[in-house]
Amino acid sequence: MAQTSARTANEIITTALKRIGNETIIAEARVELNNVLDRLYVDFRWPFLKSFVSGSIAQGATSTALPSDFVDFWDRQSLSLIDASSGQKTPLTVWSQQEYDVYESPAMEGSPVMALVNYNTLTFRLSPLPNDTVNYELFYRSKPTRISNFDAVVNFPNDSLLEQYIFAWACSFEDDERAVQEMQLAEKLMRQFLKGFNVGMGKNNTVALSRNRFSPMGSLR
Repeated sequence: MAQTSARTANEIITTALKRIGNETIIAEARVELNNVLDRLYVDFRWPFLKSFVSGSIAQGATSTALPSDFVDFWDRQSLSLIDASSGQKTPLTVWSQQEYDVYESPAMEGSPVMALVNYNTLTFRLSPLPNDTVNYELFYRSKPTRISNFDAVVNFPNDSLLEQYIFAWACSFEDDERAVQEMQLAEKLMRQFLKGFNVGMGKNNTVALSRNRFSPMGSLR
């Protein structure tokens, strides 16, 4: 379940822009806030973005859709088949995108032991193909949609961190000499906030600030 900020997006932006002394760039700041959140959601395995879905897969099905907000599997045993009578769970081995691209599965049916995932189409298929209808459950890392209502609270539990990112971006936008110092402070706050969190595996180690204005941050993991 998502965890929200104490302030709305507009409140975070307005406070940051007041600090820089220019409240006329609110439209640009709104875009930047969405970019920051997009990267934070994707790059790190925040506990408040853990989501769950269940469903059934028909006999011989070759493609099952992942949720539209899917980013990654929560862990290595995130996808399980559920026995309808006993409720017993059977975790499936999940193969990577690279393995999926080169794997040629025979068109055979049986008891599935693995899932081949296509991240491009957000689908997966079982192997062997199920020889009967099967039930499954999936724990995954979700990505909230970009903000459209800026008068709503932000879907992130640290609004002070977001404010600092926007302020650092605004300093750069205004060619303010504090830009580097404020970026360093944002990095420090991010490291402090990450303590105690488990982050996702296999993701890059950058956090979103405009690539046109900032160099990528150092590793935060």
